[in-house]
Amino acid sequence: MASQSDRLTEVSGQVGTNLVATYKALGGGWQFRKSDAILSEETRNEMIKRTNWGGLLETGESEDIVNDEEKGQWRWPDW
Repeated sequence: MASQSDRLTEVSGQVGTNLVATYKALGGGWQFRKSDAILSEETRNEMIKRTNWGGLLETGESEDIVNDEEKGQWRWPDW
């Protein structure tokens, strides 16, 4: 029977492995979307009719949470 510390080490390793797998499954990264809408106007209106989204579908300018100087230091993907 494995000791409690052995099990903790195993589970801790699995957490990291699962995080990497999730990251890869989502395409390997996240990017800000500043131009095209994610939803078509038709789909958006249909969603508004059937669900109270509490302002989540409201459009507006999003603030940059990172300034241009910090963006210049980012390491962009090689693909």
